[in-house]
Amino acid sequence: MTIPTFAIPDPVPFDRLLSLEGRCPVVTGGSRGIGEAVVLRLAEAGACVVVAARGREGLAKIEAKVAAEGGQAACIQADAGLAASIFLSITPRCFRRVCRLR
Repeated sequence: MTIPTFAIPDPVPFDRLLSLEGRCPVVTGGSRGIGEAVVLRLAEAGACVVVAARGREGLAKIEAKVAAEGGQAACIQADAGLAASIFLSITPRCFRRVCRLR
């Protein structure tokens, strides 16, 4: 009887495992907490992130963090409880600004 053997694969860098180049997700509540972590991870994977939140100070902070790490983000002050306010705020100009091809 032969004992099966298993090989552990070499680790794959995150950017190769999950590449979001050319994608433009919208994250609501992205200025702090879990939303902030999601924004940073998406930007790390190459996405051009649109961040929607209510507070201007938090939005400025997350936009600076993403830029400092080499990512791209556009921030929109909007209330996620009013979904229309987010989608009305996302203009083609906003997407052109953040989602330009690298």
